[in-house]
Amino acid sequence: MNPSAVRIGDVDVRDIDTEMLMARIAIVFQDVYLFNDTIKENVRLGRPDAGEAEVRAAATAARLDEVTSALDPVNEAAVHDGIERLMAGRTVVMVAHRLRTIQRADRIAFLDGGRIVEEGSHDELLRRNGRYADYWNISLTGAAMHAPGADIPRDI
Repeated sequence: MNPSAVRIGDVDVRDIDTEMLMARIAIVFQDVYLFNDTIKENVRLGRPDAGEAEVRAAATAARLDEVTSALDPVNEAAVHDGIERLMAGRTVVMVAHRLRTIQRADRIAFLDGGRIVEEGSHDELLRRNGRYADYWNISLTGAAMHAPGADIPRDI
């Protein structure tokens, strides 16, 4: 078994028919673009045959997810609530710079220079007192944005 393979269940994704794989996963990109149409039609792009109620439910569940770093605390909490509801019962791979977004993840891989330097749960990583813990402590104080020369990895 290849330990670096991405698997769904016990099956390497490279061994799954592309159409079957795409029916079971969703990709949410960091850079979001809206097509020159209504929000409803942009939401419907994910499933063109979705009915009115399904489109409304999808938009409500997603809360039209935005980059959380630019949100006020009330809207950031609403986005996090929406993300948590969408993740329930699913395996989710998430890339985030804001640790608050991922702190409830079962498994966190902390990257530096494109390599995993630490991995584990939020609590395990804090107990190890390594790079993740340093970044967590800096992010709590808000110093990450203000510390001159702070060595904060960009590919968390």
